[in-house]
Amino acid sequence: MSMSRETLAKNTQINAALQLIETLRDSEKGCPWLSSRSFEDLFPYFLEELYEYKEAYQTQGPQSPEARQELADLVFQVLLHTALMKEQAPESDLEMIASDVVKKLMRRHPHVFDKNHTPYKTAEEAGKAWEELKAKEAKEANRHTELTESMADKIDRIPKAIPSLQRAARIGEKTHSFEFDWENPGEVLQKVKEEMSELEEELKRSPINPKDIAEELGDVFFSLAQLARHLGHCPEELSYQANEKFIRRFRATESLAKERQLPWKELNSTQREALWLEAKIKLKSSK
Repeated sequence: MSMSRETLAKNTQINAALQLIETLRDSEKGCPWLSSRSFEDLFPYFLEELYEYKEAYQTQGPQSPEARQELADLVFQVLLHTALMKEQAPESDLEMIASDVVKKLMRRHPHVFDKNHTPYKTAEEAGKAWEELKAKEAKEANRHTELTESMADKIDRIPKAIPSLQRAARIGEKTHSFEFDWENPGEVLQKVKEEMSELEEELKRSPINPKDIAEELGDVFFSLAQLARHLGHCPEELSYQANEKFIRRFRATESLAKERQLPWKELNSTQREALWLEAKIKLKSSK
């Protein structure tokens, strides 16, 4: 399929983008690379664009040209997947997908769109109601499997492709709905300490078993994700922020060494640690 400028002008920008993608997907006249890509080929790019948008949003700000460009790349991925879906199921066009969005939002927000529904007072109430409606819909859509589906099956439906710390928190949310959870953050902290103790015991063994250490370390990560959840934080976001803080401190440490003409490779561990602590104090005082 090819398009003239006049054709583009007659379409909304979204429709124009979809038609451009169809042109690029044409096996004869389109782009050889893009026309040969499958869903499986494109999923990694979808995730990559999502994280690039997140990084631009957090580092440059939501109104920045960088954030807008990355969001445009993410929208392109959505439209591209829509085009691929239409290739396999012609009835599944963007209009139908948008219609599904409208129906779901109306269905999941009766407190907004149903005048006879009592409004929720807090975000927690609305969030809980969303999950309950979601579970009810899943049950109605899978009546033939619902009787045989275990609680573990429901947990296993949490997408495996999402970041592992985020998935750990979602697992905790799901088990919480099954009334299998710690009562408060203090109890989770005790679990973290318990897992740390088990890791320490493995490290004391001689010879150490790398497989057992990896397992215990994984338990530490999982329990920390649950602690973050109980404290109202996303563990994936906390990990991201910690990475960024480390990079800032290391950059400041390197700058101090350069200012004093101290070759990094010639410094011992004590000198490097001293520079690190000084950089840490300097950054805190500049806040």
